[in-house]
Amino acid sequence: MYTIDRVEGDLVICENRDTGEMLEIPRCQFPEDIRAGELFDLTEKGVQIRQEDTEAARKRVQDKMKALWK
Repeated sequence: MYTIDRVEGDLVICENRDTGEMLEIPRCQFPEDIRAGELFDLTEKGVQIRQEDTEAARKRVQDKMKALWK
């Protein structure tokens, strides 16, 4: 599984969540509405966005931020 770190022009900079390895993938291989923090898999069919995992990760971050600012 990978995380989108950032978009730089025509490249999407991603991190392998298991190894920490950074990878550059052409922007054209992603849906138009991708953004930093999205989780995805690379398969023989291409990029497969993991929407449920992305939403769960964002909720965990939000919950941690709320706990910090109590």
